[in-house]
Amino acid sequence: QDDQFDTIGVAIEEGRVVSERAPGTNELEVRGRHVPCVGREHELATLHLVISSALRDGLVRTALVVAAAGGGKTRLRTELESRLGAETCRLIHGRSDPLTKDRPLALLRLLSSEVAATAEERLASGDPFVVRARLVQLMTSWLVNEAHAKPLVILLDDLHVADGPSVELLDEALRAAGDV
Repeated sequence: QDDQFDTIGVAIEEGRVVSERAPGTNELEVRGRHVPCVGREHELATLHLVISSALRDGLVRTALVVAAAGGGKTRLRTELESRLGAETCRLIHGRSDPLTKDRPLALLRLLSSEVAATAEERLASGDPFVVRARLVQLMTSWLVNEAHAKPLVILLDDLHVADGPSVELLDEALRAAGDV
């Protein structure tokens, strides 16, 4: 990686993209052909600013990418993953499955099997309000511990079809982790 470029391959000064990596360095292969990521530098630069500020300031940051089906969200995620690199952060990618939407904590299982296993034990017994508070505490602790070991980037595809309890727990845990 060239020293003149930031993590995702664009040089940014005062919030503006001033240069980009040479063409072809982060291409996706589709059916044996290399397909460059075209027209997404602005979105990649925005995500880079969110991630770099979180890394620099040691804070929790959240970015939500919204577009219609076929709008390039997955391609954007793939490009971001290829540009981030393992040396910068720990990258966790999860994809919600519409078939598991009715299965409580399905998304949580993708992120942390340890937290999910504890969640299932807790759900089997006890007051639901106490269980929920404990699950938020467990998820928050997991997020903080993972991020302290190495900066953590979680990329979730198809969040709109994720199970509600997982989304709510993740939302609360991210908010709580931001206060830690």
